[in-house]
Amino acid sequence: MLGVVSLAAPGEDAAFRAAAERLVTTVRPGTPVTDRAAAGALAGAWRRQESNMSSTGGYVSEEGWDLAADGTFVHWTTTTVSLPGAAVEPTRTRNTGRWEVIGGALVVTAADGRITLPLRRQGREVYIAGSRFLKR
Repeated sequence: MLGVVSLAAPGEDAAFRAAAERLVTTVRPGTPVTDRAAAGALAGAWRRQESNMSSTGGYVSEEGWDLAADGTFVHWTTTTVSLPGAAVEPTRTRNTGRWEVIGGALVVTAADGRITLPLRRQGREVYIAGSRFLKR
């Protein structure tokens, strides 16, 4: 929400109000600006892995973000479950599209829509939507 507060002599109030109204009516939504420096630092292959094994089975979950310098991305996941005496097929997902960094967030656009993911970078680590990834 945008508003204007002005202090003026009582006789000038109408003129200030008219000027403020003219100003507010000229405001238009801006075009988001891509942070090219942050995007350049983020480009690359980012990976995370999680696993849990016990005598009754286990799983390995892997996820990757391949963020190309040309603004394209591949996001993939693979989960493998191991159960004694059972054959379980791994589950895999793959999504592709375009990416950019806007306002400190990772914005990805794919065939199924556009999403803004929280992003925090620390050296060789990056947190995308709260998950920790390491640069490969």
